[in-house]
Amino acid sequence: MKSPFFTVLIDAYNYGQYIEEAVASALEQNFPEEEREILVVDDGSTDDTEERLHKFGEAIRYFKKTNGGQASAFNCGFEQARGQVIALLDADDVWLPDKLGHVYEAFERYLKAAMVYNRVHLWDGAHDISEDAYFTSVSGRVTENRRVLLQYPMVGTSCLAFRREAVGSCCRCRSRCDSKPTPRRRAIEILGRIKSAACFPLAVAAYPYVWMRGLKGTYLYCLARKGD
Repeated sequence: MKSPFFTVLIDAYNYGQYIEEAVASALEQNFPEEEREILVVDDGSTDDTEERLHKFGEAIRYFKKTNGGQASAFNCGFEQARGQVIALLDADDVWLPDKLGHVYEAFERYLKAAMVYNRVHLWDGAHDISEDAYFTSVSGRVTENRRVLLQYPMVGTSCLAFRREAVGSCCRCRSRCDSKPTPRRRAIEILGRIKSAACFPLAVAAYPYVWMRGLKGTYLYCLARKGD
């Protein structure tokens, strides 16, 4: 069986109220259906996440595991992924329909790039709140230029897509599938994104293809509102 180009990896924990929108946005991409798979890793949700996903049937692959934090959910997803590129999507975010198509074009244009990232719109689930005021377009091997490395933006999870071999060699989160979330592990997850910039060349799809739900008080929310 031919592997798809994309694995869309959705991590979920007690986001039943949002999960259907996230999955629907992945399924409604303007990208060939046979070239993508939707993989949902449920990190031990205790709400109605699993029940809400029944409607999608065989259109998605669903795995439920013991709660261990986002890093462990990603690790389990990486192990199950069949695509050449793994595109991450948080369960409370939504992609615009052209997201995968433009990410694909970026990978084809920059063959040495192992990660593509894009801009984001911050929103409240109904109204556009703000474009990401903190975004800086950084491409290439950013460690070769200190100034460029310092400009590398801390983009949200739903903006990231990695070639599968890069995930295996560099980006794998240091957290077991059955491990418990701790402040230290959350810090490791953030540092992992910085490490990604140091490991391999990057490319940018500069349009905001992600609608990220703006949760007040979070780091990315504050950055996105900077300059308002």
